[in-house]
Amino acid sequence: MRWETLSTVLIPRTETEWIAKPENERFVTVKLRGAGAIQRSIGEGKTPRPFRGSRVRGGDLIYSRIDARNGAFAIIPADLDGAVVSKDFPTFGLDLSRVDAAYLTHLVRAPSFWARFQAMSFGATNRQRIDERLLLAQRVPLPSVPEQRRISAILGEADKLRSATRVAARATNDLAHACFLEMIGTRTIARERWPHAPIGALGTVITGNTPPRSNRENYGGPLEWVKSDNLRSDGLYVKTATESLSAQGARRARLAPPGAVLVTCIAGSLQSIGTASLLDREVAFNQQINAFVPRELEPRFALAIFRADPDRVREASNGGMQGLVSKSRFEAVQVPVPPREVRDEFVTAVSLVDSAAAHRSASQRRSDALFASLQHRAFRGEL
Repeated sequence: MRWETLSTVLIPRTETEWIAKPENERFVTVKLRGAGAIQRSIGEGKTPRPFRGSRVRGGDLIYSRIDARNGAFAIIPADLDGAVVSKDFPTFGLDLSRVDAAYLTHLVRAPSFWARFQAMSFGATNRQRIDERLLLAQRVPLPSVPEQRRISAILGEADKLRSATRVAARATNDLAHACFLEMIGTRTIARERWPHAPIGALGTVITGNTPPRSNRENYGGPLEWVKSDNLRSDGLYVKTATESLSAQGARRARLAPPGAVLVTCIAGSLQSIGTASLLDREVAFNQQINAFVPRELEPRFALAIFRADPDRVREASNGGMQGLVSKSRFEAVQVPVPPREVRDEFVTAVSLVDSAAAHRSASQRRSDALFASLQHRAFRGEL
């Protein structure tokens, strides 16, 4: 496998112009983890002032100087041709006689490629912005163009399989929501059909906390310490936390048992409020989360209530730009309480959906692992 620097196949676009009327322009941003370039949404009242920028060309490579370490690389799609970017988004033409665009796309989407810039960002160089010279100096595997096309075709098929599996997993997860709407109803229908009660009357609510970080001995041990980013809108259970508490830290923490539902009640945006996951193990958790330990409801039914209508919790927020639902407001949220036999029927039905969803999730993990393996081998010359 021949290795060359990217400077041999990338042509820096250096043309700039004065963007006098930004309000009339389309802007581009680059998503993290190789997820592509998209049109940037400009919030009301946030249109940039006139500035010196660049116009992008469809088919060029673009990256974010700030987020290169997080995989913000992409090929610009044709529908964004002529959109504008600031100086923090350098672009490059491709020498198509030496590099296949699809091959380059797979290369810059590979986590092993981003890792180089992570090392620069957090290592001795502490480079928070990756400039063009550093990118162009990177040595990458560059076999002949026909060989590049062969490799990109293999990776493309594996990626299609991975995407199809992910779509199937999402569709299966949506069935649980459909079951709830069919058997219990929307909020309006449920209000007419079933009695309601406040959450606080149906179980115990616990607000999490953070053991003092000033004492390092509180952290690093057998007990998971869950934060809001461990909660999920798909799948049943809370994702494994990366941080943990020692026995000493556990004594300062608040714990939730298996069967509790964890709900995000403090977040940077209102839309993040109400995300809920079920616990299948005991964990500690931080103050952004309220745990509902059901007493009068089945855990799976309790989870379905929050998942089916997260606005129940969002509407209890203090109303600021950042979401905050206090323990007392959370306890006061009204939820439907159908008869036990109806709840049991729902839990039985949804257990079949959960089983199918678990199977789909396992398939998704296998397809992701296959793609990662092929990607690794491709850029080591082993494919």
